[in-house]
Amino acid sequence: MEKFKTINQERNKRKLTGILSADVAGYSRLMEENEAVTIRRLDESRRIFGKLVNEYEGRIVDSPGDNILAEFGSVVNAVECAVTIQARLKFYNAQLPENDRMDFRIGVNLGDVIEEDGRIYGDGVNIAARIQTLAEPGGICISRTAYDHVKSKLNIGYEYLGEHNLKNISEPVSVYRVLTNVETPGKVIGEKRFLGSISRKAALAVILILFIAAAGSIGFIIYSRNHQKTEQQTSLDRLAFSMPEKSTIAVLPFVNISGSEDQDYFSDGLTEEIIAGLSRHPDLMVTARNSSSYYKGKPVKIQEVSKELGVRYVLDGSVRQDEGKVRISVKLIDAEQGYNIWTETYDRKKRDILSLQSEIMWLILREVRTRLLDRGREPDFLPDKKDSIEYTETYYILYRCYKERTPDRLKTAKELADKLIETAPDPWVYFMRSSILIALAGPPDNKVSEYLNEVEKDAKAVENLDKGASLAILGQLYLAKYERERVLGYLEKASEYLEKALEYYKKWVEISPDSKNAHFGLGFTLLFLQRYDESAKHYEIGLNIDSRSEVQNFVFMGISYSSPSPTGFLNLERAKMALERASMPPEQNNILAHIYLTLIYTYEDQMDRARIHAKEILRIIPYFSSEAYLSWIPISEETKRYHKELLKKAGIPEKSRFNPFQ
Repeated sequence: MEKFKTINQERNKRKLTGILSADVAGYSRLMEENEAVTIRRLDESRRIFGKLVNEYEGRIVDSPGDNILAEFGSVVNAVECAVTIQARLKFYNAQLPENDRMDFRIGVNLGDVIEEDGRIYGDGVNIAARIQTLAEPGGICISRTAYDHVKSKLNIGYEYLGEHNLKNISEPVSVYRVLTNVETPGKVIGEKRFLGSISRKAALAVILILFIAAAGSIGFIIYSRNHQKTEQQTSLDRLAFSMPEKSTIAVLPFVNISGSEDQDYFSDGLTEEIIAGLSRHPDLMVTARNSSSYYKGKPVKIQEVSKELGVRYVLDGSVRQDEGKVRISVKLIDAEQGYNIWTETYDRKKRDILSLQSEIMWLILREVRTRLLDRGREPDFLPDKKDSIEYTETYYILYRCYKERTPDRLKTAKELADKLIETAPDPWVYFMRSSILIALAGPPDNKVSEYLNEVEKDAKAVENLDKGASLAILGQLYLAKYERERVLGYLEKASEYLEKALEYYKKWVEISPDSKNAHFGLGFTLLFLQRYDESAKHYEIGLNIDSRSEVQNFVFMGISYSSPSPTGFLNLERAKMALERASMPPEQNNILAHIYLTLIYTYEDQMDRARIHAKEILRIIPYFSSEAYLSWIPISEETKRYHKELLKKAGIPEKSRFNPFQ
């Protein structure tokens, strides 16, 4: 038996190389629409890739499914080849009917890899594969290491997309989009803006601050600094709940134990199907196939696999085929703790291979989700069609795509919701679709009227299916309409819409008093109406129903409790408990919670705590300044001066080189 080799023993095969990773955008949809045509187009595209990669002195390393992996001795050649490929494919697509066109996304990285038997492995490959997913169809993204080598050597431009936290990569990676239609070679767009994926989320949070502030709900407004301070220390025990980090998992190649190598195709296909299925899930970080396939046919030690691939969990399995039957054995292992979390054996009659592999993949995805993912982020409403595993798991995936709130994820979520509604209309799938449409209504789509009209249609569609779902949709619809009119300056109309939202949420609470989301919706609306005590009450009820609710509900409860009351503030201790809970890992990047805590602790003269949260603000947004922040908040000048003074005392600079909110 071959002695197991660790990555450290392969140092003599390490090298620095240019890596090109590509895949087809919307491949699953194309296959569903016309499998034969899609395969022909893919074969032709592969020929284009192969010819051009060879011309630019590279080589195709692997091309499983719709993926293509190539390496180059020069990263300049890799990027130039990618640009030429996309130009060639664009010309080729222009000659085809629109529905038959196939667009590739390409990612290029310069990184360290391990080479064995003609394959390459390692973080260098993983980074190229991850940044490829950030590219637009027909587009190219490159890493910072690649950019540093090519920025002045090619007749192209670049757009800085910020730092991104990539799956299975420990450090954030700076990413650039390649621009082929700029006049000045080497032109770079966007680098003077605040950088990073965290900053993008922070910017969204700041917009949320504006959203709330405009309704008059900023809690820290002109009260005497001599207001009596409580000495009671904040207890987090009642609101602190552990939330596991994002689950990292590797799927080892399933072992064919049928006694015939001719049967490898089934176990290999099943492995790829499982990896693809798990990778659809935003809450799972799945090691790329290129990395895990290194272990095929080799004796492995799970703990060593865990360390080498940087994962906590490992999925392992085997396939046996005999006389028209298939037995698939699976085990999910916690490599850190060294024990099996789950084992299962599936016995099936041998039938259509793709159908069987898909069935097993959905079963495994359900078990992995149930055992590994954070139950505190379960969907608030599950569809009624619980007898279909594929339907339910697709709903979980669309829900978590929606929660990530990036344009690409939101569009994926809408596509999944449309597919589920077409399969079997469900009131809470309609509700999720309406939430997605409202989130999509702003930039970059800017289709506010069109999307809000669709939401109104969804509310009518479910009225006879579930009255609560219809009221929930109407409530969020009128909140969205309120915000649109408020931003446009039509305050009277905005006020009417806010009252309509209040009406619908009150009706929802009346018919569903045990629904946490009915109370959260009502509490949120009351917050805009500056009825802070009522708002706080409904947030308390909702969080008592489900104390593991989403973090923004703790933030809004904190805002309500830190708002003015006849005796000073409503309840600063409860405000601090809620906001501290909202700023705990893994929500430590919640900028709104840190801003409020900085203001509260500075007001109370608890400067050690205030400075802790001020440092967190500057970690999340390095160019944060009170001047930039307050320029976005429509509150009185006197209140702004007071906030500025509090933030300055906590260590927040008054000005910065860049304004991250522009």
